[in-house]
Amino acid sequence: MSYNPLLLLSYAGIAGLWVGAQVIDIPYVVNLMLLVTSILYAACHWSLTLREEQALARGESPPKEKDENGNEKESDDDDEEEEERPQYETLTSKDAMQFPLLGSASLFGLYCAFKFFDKETVNLIISVYFSLVGVAALTATLGPTL
Repeated sequence: MSYNPLLLLSYAGIAGLWVGAQVIDIPYVVNLMLLVTSILYAACHWSLTLREEQALARGESPPKEKDENGNEKESDDDDEEEEERPQYETLTSKDAMQFPLLGSASLFGLYCAFKFFDKETVNLIISVYFSLVGVAALTATLGPTL
């Protein structure tokens, strides 16, 4: 992977803003604009990297690297055996069509919860739910390293 100074700057900006907001008073609009810009840059960079990996997994050939004169470089790996490429899960149009249905069901469930329970009970239920989901995500993330 190539060195990208803007990606490193966006990571430093995210960390700096999160820590800096705890220490000094950063205006909300400035904090929001810089944080969102940094997060979006990092996310777009990684989505393009993932797109290239998925293209390779489908069997497409990678773009040839060019030297400083604009000529294509010759690679040494042409003779090597092709290794098995991992399969990636992608979003299908059927999955995308389910989003409005799932979103509507979620909002209707939240509406019913506020209609039949008081605010504190709903907040408790949501807090417990997100706590359990957070613990499950951390377990799945850190499980292989332990």
